[in-house]
Amino acid sequence: SGGSMGETEATTESEPPGPSFAADVLPLLDAGCKRCHAADGAASHTDFLLDVDDATAYETALDFIDLELPDKSPLLTKAAGQGHTGGVIYDEHSSEHATILAWIEGGAPP
Repeated sequence: SGGSMGETEATTESEPPGPSFAADVLPLLDAGCKRCHAADGAASHTDFLLDVDDATAYETALDFIDLELPDKSPLLTKAAGQGHTGGVIYDEHSSEHATILAWIEGGAPP
């Protein structure tokens, strides 16, 4: 750590404490999931489609999380390859997995 992200006391007071969907999670979904989870993608038949506006992507993501058992959220288990035709996208030891888990544990803010 060491604060290399340039965080100061002022920013931590005005911003939510954990990752947000728009700033932290959506870019990961766009990078790792969107190429298949789009209307014209290999996973277009699923309920998890990301080639829409950000608000809709957020609503979609909420359907794939479990606030009671964050680490069992389909958003994470599928990305880790469990029951996922697309294989492993972000395994449970990846920083991406940690970010998404922290987002869910923080109440999944937009």
